[in-house]
Amino acid sequence: MIVVQGPDSAAVAGYIERCLKIKISEPSITLGFMAGHDRRNPGRPLCAVVLNEYNGSNVELTVVSEPGGATPGVLKFLAHYVFGQLGCRRLTVRCKRSNKHARRMAERCGFKYESIAER
Repeated sequence: MIVVQGPDSAAVAGYIERCLKIKISEPSITLGFMAGHDRRNPGRPLCAVVLNEYNGSNVELTVVSEPGGATPGVLKFLAHYVFGQLGCRRLTVRCKRSNKHARRMAERCGFKYESIAER
């Protein structure tokens, strides 16, 4: 697994913005997870992550993933980064109510459903 971060992460942020049709607010941390070189899709991550809204104890997670891209290794890396390096006590995931796949995946990873945000 290749992790893209630092100066090269702007391309990962752009990829997330195009896929989700959102604008990532700064400050943020973007990480791309790639499995070697893919000749058909050079520079396209299997899993792209943005961490923002960091307040010292919580950070918000946004993920774009190809099928099978959010592997246990990626999730372990993220947990170590968020809880070990950033020192967070909480990691928040938001997804559309209609995105049942994302909701199930978050629950399988140990996230607890809290509420539906208005608008």
